[in-house]
Formats: sequence, structure tokens, C-alpha cells
Amino acid sequence: MKLIAALATIPLVGCLQGQESFDVTSTDAVTFPGLPAAAAQAIPSGQSTDSHLLVDVHENIAALRQQGVLSAAFSQNSLTGDGLAQVGHVRATIASADGAMPVALLSDTDVPAASNEVQLPLSIPGDQLLQYLGEGKVDIHFFLVGNISADSVKLTHTLTLHMTVAVNEPITRL
Repeated sequence: MKLIAALATIPLVGCLQGQESFDVTSTDAVTFPGLPAAAAQAIPSGQSTDSHLLVDVHENIAALRQQGVLSAAFSQNSLTGDGLAQVGHVRATIASADGAMPVALLSDTDVPAASNEVQLPLSIPGDQLLQYLGEGKVDIHFFLVGNISADSVKLTHTLTLHMTVAVNEPITRL
């Protein structure tokens, strides 16, 4: 009986533990300039064009970091659009827009023939990409190689991060 009374007077300390999941998605149009007609005819399968895209999700990531320990899985990194039918290869680099983080290879992949969507596998670890995206605006520089026409090519880039926030807050109960 005395043991029970002694335990009743000791404050109970524990932790609230759990996980919450959120998706952070950036969907942006990116336009690639076409080639001059003479260049498009000279080398039909080896022309290239490039374009930059600024992506800014750092405020979303910062807000989630305030809630607990953050981890991310990248569930989608893709380009879509009818213009992909002229593209045989995509290479993409990433750098922080302010120059604080250097250029790194983001993805380098072939595009299936007559495709209107390509998944861009990551060439850098997910935690490194999360560092870039959490830093601030990032510049994704896309390079397309293929049978590029004289018309501009408009594609849509989608990046989806499946974020998990681990909550581990102490609870004191008297």
C-alpha cells in the first residue's frame, strides 16, 4: 500500500510520439526555345535546347521543420507534355538561386520514344535535394536532346515530396 501511495505522488513524464505526413508539390510550366530552321534540318536527331525553372518550396519545408524532425521521400519528379515526343534525352541540374549551394546533377535519363511523360530519377540523394529545396529558391536547368523543331516546346515539371514529420514532445502530468 505504501508503494502505491509513493508512486501516486511522483509526476508522470512521457512523450507524445507519432508521425504526420504531408505532400509538398510544385507544378510549373517550362518553355524551351525551338531551333532555327537551318539548325533543325542540319542534325535531325542531335539538337539540344535548354531552359531554367525556379522552384520555391522552402517556406513550406521550414513550416514543417518547426513541427518536428523532418524526412522526405520524392514520390514524383517528372516532365510531361506533347513536346516530349521530339526529345530523346533529358539532363537536369540544380543549384540554389542565390549561389549558396553549387550546381549538382539532378537527373539524367532517356525519354521513351513517342512519350508524353518521363519520370526523372534522382541522381543525388534525397536528403541532399531536401537541403537544396530547404535553402531557398532553386534553379533547375533542363537540357533536352533530340529531334527539336523550330517551334518552342512547352512542358510541365512536377516535383512532389512526401514529407513525414516525427513528433516527439514531452508531456508532464501531475
